[in-house]
Amino acid sequence: MLGPNDESSENLEREMATLLSELSDMARAIYQQLDERTARLESLIQAADERIEKLHRAQGEVPATETAQADDGPPAADPRHDQVYQLADEGVSPQQIAQRLGRPCGEIELILALRQ
Repeated sequence: MLGPNDESSENLEREMATLLSELSDMARAIYQQLDERTARLESLIQAADERIEKLHRAQGEVPATETAQADDGPPAADPRHDQVYQLADEGVSPQQIAQRLGRPCGEIELILALRQ
C-alpha cells in the first residue's frame, strides 16, 4: 500500500514529465518557426538584391558587385560565414553548428547551400 507521500511524489513526477514534454514540444515548434522565418528573410533579401540590380541596370549603372568582380576577381566571402564553413569542413553537422553558434539551423543550412 502506498502512503500519502508516495502518491504525491508519483503525481508530482508525472506532472513534471508532462510539463517537460510540453516544453520540449514548444521549443521544437519555436525553432521550426525561427528556421522558417530565417529562410523567408533570406529569400526576401535575395529578391531585394535582384530588384536593386535591375534598377541599376535600368539606370545604366553597373552594379557595385559587378565592378568588384571585374576589378578584383570573385567577391570576398562573408566573414560572418567563416565559422560556419570551418566547422562544416571539420565534419560538424548543420544542427550542431547551429547549436554551437546559437543560430537557427535553417540559416546554417542556407549558408552551406549557398557556399561557392
